[in-house]
Amino acid sequence: MHTQSKNNQHRNSLWNQMAGTKPSILMAALVLLLGAGVATAGEGWDFTVDAAAYAENTYVGSDEYYATPFPAIRAAHRAGNTTWFVSLPLEGVGVSHRNPKSGLTSSLAMNFGGFRSPEEYSVIGFPVKHSDRVRTLLAGSPEVSTPVVLEAKVEYPLPFGLLGVALGYHPTSTKSGQAGIADQVRHGFLLSMQYTTFVPVTRRIAVGSVLGFEVMDGSYAEAWFSVSQETEQLAGFDAEAGTHDAQATLFASFQVAMNVNLSLFYRNTLLLGDAADCPFTLDQRQQSFLLRTSYSF
Repeated sequence: MHTQSKNNQHRNSLWNQMAGTKPSILMAALVLLLGAGVATAGEGWDFTVDAAAYAENTYVGSDEYYATPFPAIRAAHRAGNTTWFVSLPLEGVGVSHRNPKSGLTSSLAMNFGGFRSPEEYSVIGFPVKHSDRVRTLLAGSPEVSTPVVLEAKVEYPLPFGLLGVALGYHPTSTKSGQAGIADQVRHGFLLSMQYTTFVPVTRRIAVGSVLGFEVMDGSYAEAWFSVSQETEQLAGFDAEAGTHDAQATLFASFQVAMNVNLSLFYRNTLLLGDAADCPFTLDQRQQSFLLRTSYSF
């Protein structure tokens, strides 16, 4: 019985680590793929291996940052206008289809979601302890975990850019650890709109930007930003559906050689509405940085 309990705890720990993969890393990869130029025309397989360094807030709303190196790999198979891909830990697993007449691209992808607990945050699936200050702030708050995220997205080319609309499904569990408060699973949704511009500067250098806006439904807001029972540091708070954030992204791509690409990425996110006003948010401004070298074959 004691051994079985330890095994269960170990499995739960691994599950939480997997759930901790940052969803914003996915966003970074999707943006940078516009400039990477790794795909060849026609059908067949494309492979890309990345070495990257990444930094962002320890959780959404935190005023502390972490920085980490990480490897990534992507395999994509093209059959006509349809592409099947596996990209870990960036895009996840999914499929996309491009209409050759209209240029409309639709995609469906699944990837790991987010994780926040009173004691630790996750970096590319590995748990890291919060600072003493943050642990004091979050003491008594629930553990929040989204094991997987499903996202459906459409992108339409415009004369000076690309307009995208995405709907993400976030099944999120909350474990309070307090007597009288039951664990719950909420089925949250995030709706996002993005406008991407991409400008080739030379044959090897390209730059671009992304402007984005996100809206959350009530279930997502309640899971991630509500405080159902106040603690010593956190006042009670009822988060409701509404705006989630506005984003501005800058990125650049340099084709070092035929199969080698260097990408730079910076994103500034401004939390809005109840995402900004909730007690968990220590800094309304969130930032992400990514430096990536890609080798395709």
